[in-house]
Amino acid sequence: GGRHPDRQLRHQSGDVSRFVNDTIPHGTVMEPGLLFVKTWWIENTGTIPWVGRRLERQGPLTGPGLITSPTRYVDVPDTSPGETAEVQVVLRAPGYDCTSIAYYKMVDAEGNLCFPDTYQLGLDVLVRVEGQRPPRPR
Repeated sequence: GGRHPDRQLRHQSGDVSRFVNDTIPHGTVMEPGLLFVKTWWIENTGTIPWVGRRLERQGPLTGPGLITSPTRYVDVPDTSPGETAEVQVVLRAPGYDCTSIAYYKMVDAEGNLCFPDTYQLGLDVLVRVEGQRPPRPR
């Protein structure tokens, strides 16, 4: 799982972000097992440069009915105050008809949550899978 019982919750005054845009709108319909790229644009609206940050997938990386990600972490490019980071992750839609969501949160180089008091769910991707084919007769 993605639990970190000893994780430090880190909030620095001046460390602020703002969601700008993303691809794959909520509820996008996909075929089962489709490989796709989700992109988020996040602006550093604070006064602290982002260096060595990553987005961390919350919960399991794979499983029945889940959007699958190959790794738990996605690098966030170093981003100075006032700049916008573009973050991309390659994902795979579930293999059968369902609705699925995956959550990501920003962590620092030590794996501590960057915004523990805000953005409760972090960044997400939600897809609807349709088009499952019935099993072929043997």
